[in-house]
Amino acid sequence: MREGAVQDLAEEERAEHAQRRRDEDQTQEPGQSPPVGHEQRPHTAQRDGLRGHVLGTQLGPASAPVAGSPAVASAAEKVIHQLAGPGASIESIIGGRLGPSPTRISSGIAFAPIPNGQIAYRIQDPGQGVDDPEPVLLIMGLAGSGRMWFRLVPHLARRHRVIVFDNRGTGDSSPVRGPLTMADLVAGALAVIDRAGLDRVHVLGASMGGMVAQHLALDHRDRVRSLMLACTTAGGRRGAPNLRLLAATMLRPLVGPRRTFSLVAPALYSRRTLEETPDRLRDDLRQRASDRVGALTAWAQMSAIAGHDTRSRLSELGGLATLVIHGTEDRLVPLEQGRDLARGIPGARLVEVPEAGHLLVTDAEAEVSAAVLDHLRRLAPLESAR
Repeated sequence: MREGAVQDLAEEERAEHAQRRRDEDQTQEPGQSPPVGHEQRPHTAQRDGLRGHVLGTQLGPASAPVAGSPAVASAAEKVIHQLAGPGASIESIIGGRLGPSPTRISSGIAFAPIPNGQIAYRIQDPGQGVDDPEPVLLIMGLAGSGRMWFRLVPHLARRHRVIVFDNRGTGDSSPVRGPLTMADLVAGALAVIDRAGLDRVHVLGASMGGMVAQHLALDHRDRVRSLMLACTTAGGRRGAPNLRLLAATMLRPLVGPRRTFSLVAPALYSRRTLEETPDRLRDDLRQRASDRVGALTAWAQMSAIAGHDTRSRLSELGGLATLVIHGTEDRLVPLEQGRDLARGIPGARLVEVPEAGHLLVTDAEAEVSAAVLDHLRRLAPLESAR
């Protein structure tokens, strides 16, 4: 990738984002929720309190024995005690000062039928002046609904038709009733594409969503215009699970996302974000706290992740324009797995984002949106010639 061009695009995205914030600050009514992508900067004392809380939660190594073992049960009990203590809860630091949730992606909701349920989705079209916009389907990762794309959608929707949906068990989609497979998750994405009346879409998947995107492209190549894989892996590796993520997954249905946030934050965000921009953590927490995720959803989705392994099939993606984006500080899916994924797909381009962890768009919103838009711009002349 042309590094200078991407840097220029990133600067443009930062400038446009800053201008939108200035415009919104001038027009926003008192008490009104901020628009999608808008940041409300907290007072210094609140920022320092959140920073100290997030960084102050230390549970030792990031890996541990498998779920269900006595060691994990003991760790979970310890975490519960920590979270119940006077200094361990994010609520005890910022209390009710989180304020209203960020504006959701779109008020228009539709449903696509699947066996024994339905998948909720939303479409955001660009404003006037964009003829026949290219459709981009966004697939979210573990235990998050399509609303968690709230940072990226404003960048993409200025020039593209953006489709976000809630994986089963999240948001407004039907609840899960048992373990899921990658085929189940792909079926949900296909149902949305069909219901929206689209033949082919650009597909962007993050983390687990990137795994779903791989299977979608492999098994339904005719429905995918191009592929963008963020902070994800081809699978197949068996290592000790991340203790923070595992404990938070176990505890979230019991104590809620606010109280588990400090547990997972060190594994999900870059150190720069944790130390310098707690306002972005606050926005993520506010959005996640308002997100509806079923008590069984994470475990059902983890069943699908456990069966994910596309390593032997990656060569089949040759000829499909593919972008792989990975943060250099990703502790959940190490950078080398992103590099392996890009090497396995003939012709894939790899963008490594400095000082970015697993939640790429929070850590490096301008850089990630610029890389995605650059990928789509490269393909625009090819699509118009079809």
